[in-house]
Amino acid sequence: AAGCTGRGESAIANLSAYSMVRAMESGMTPAQAAMDASKRAADHTKEKRLRRPDGKPNFNISFYCCRKDGAYGGASFYPGGTFAVHDGAEGKVLPCIPLFDK
Repeated sequence: AAGCTGRGESAIANLSAYSMVRAMESGMTPAQAAMDASKRAADHTKEKRLRRPDGKPNFNISFYCCRKDGAYGGASFYPGGTFAVHDGAEGKVLPCIPLFDK
């Protein structure tokens, strides 16, 4: 399973949830799949109004996914992104791995 939160238009245009599931199907870990989706969405952000002067997106998205064996991971464009999981014993909110520094 996979999902994202943040700028929905970017996540949808890049088929982010679908690409994370496919990446895991191909053998990536959930964290790798989330980071791959993050890179793809950042690379495909071309509109000038959506980019900072350095060319990076001026918005954040959190990408998260989990496999049926319970492995999970999350990534975001910038620090501060989080995702929630429940491991069968407790729920927790974890930080996403950032693609870029602030």
